[in-house]
Amino acid sequence: MTHLQGTETAYFDALLEALETRLTESLRQPLEQIISTSSEPTREVWDFKDAASQESELAISESQAGRSAIELREVQDARQRIRQGSFGLCCDCGEPVDLARLRAVPATRFCLNCQSRHEKQP
Repeated sequence: MTHLQGTETAYFDALLEALETRLTESLRQPLEQIISTSSEPTREVWDFKDAASQESELAISESQAGRSAIELREVQDARQRIRQGSFGLCCDCGEPVDLARLRAVPATRFCLNCQSRHEKQP
């Protein structure tokens, strides 16, 4: 079903596994920061700059965690496609995804043409 050779599939599986590990770890860090920030002892002197700074840091952490969670799901889906034998085939048209595209974006689900069509949709 897949157009990739066994060694290429093994390469992408190892690459995606490393990405999954990195993303899982990156999701732990913002969570730990949010927990530590919320459990900090209350200071007697607290100004608006401190509050704004803390709120900004938490917003950034939450945003980064959100992006990492989406990317982690995409990586897990790609690893599932490897197990099913459909990795490297476009999920829309079924045509092989260019190897250079897979190397650049290993968790991609679409060939370049289908990806462009998805990006143009509102």
